[in-house]
Amino acid sequence: MAISGGRSFVALVALLALSIVAGGCAAPAERVEPTPAIRFVEDPPIALDVDRVEHATPVSGDTATSANDAFAEVIGVRPEAVVRQWADDRLMASGSDGVARVTAVTAAVTEDRLPRAKGAVGLFGSAPGASYTMTVEGRVEIMAADGGQAMASARVARTKSLEGNRTRAERQRFWIDLVTTTMAEFDHQMEQAIRRHLNPWVL
Repeated sequence: MAISGGRSFVALVALLALSIVAGGCAAPAERVEPTPAIRFVEDPPIALDVDRVEHATPVSGDTATSANDAFAEVIGVRPEAVVRQWADDRLMASGSDGVARVTAVTAAVTEDRLPRAKGAVGLFGSAPGASYTMTVEGRVEIMAADGGQAMASARVARTKSLEGNRTRAERQRFWIDLVTTTMAEFDHQMEQAIRRHLNPWVL
């Protein structure tokens, strides 16, 4: 009887294990919405009295960080490309001569790992996550045909924490919120700087 009972117990454990595996396989895949394109078209573009708007090579060389890779994985582009898109959407050449040059001085995301909690919470709890800071600094330079020059610049940094073991959909919402809030403030500050320092070329 003892042998029979032992076999029954083993069979029951095996059956439960198979049920768990089958249940896991049958679970629906996580639904993640496509990441919306990051555009800046809610406000009309700023018309400048220049012949063209051109992009200069980013000054900051800190573009190969793992945080930037995490950003690009979800957003679809790297931080410096977001600044370029801002210029394409918000600046419009409406003159016959002169150049407006846009430079992404800094466009990067940095990561600061959060410490794990002490005791049982830290040992058995979820991963502590990290704090991410997105820093965007850009400048717009006017080089007029008559030799006149002027510059406007803005710098914004925003920090937001992401808990560990988040789903892909939650990470997506995190990165979208970080980039939209950072760039909304950058757009606001840069437009003010352009209208203040480049006013003779604003149409």
